[in-house]
Amino acid sequence: MSSDAEKTSCRDPPISICGHIFHHGQWKQQQNFHLDTSTHCSFHR
Repeated sequence: MSSDAEKTSCRDPPISICGHIFHHGQWKQQQNFHLDTSTHCSFHR
């Protein structure tokens, strides 16, 4: 499941969504799914 592209996306500037901070790369990949901050490199703020 973990790919180099996924890891690289974590380096993109994070964006705020509904009070949560998500990395832009992860958001593009998971835009059709619920963002799990505990699973992805995204983090809750």
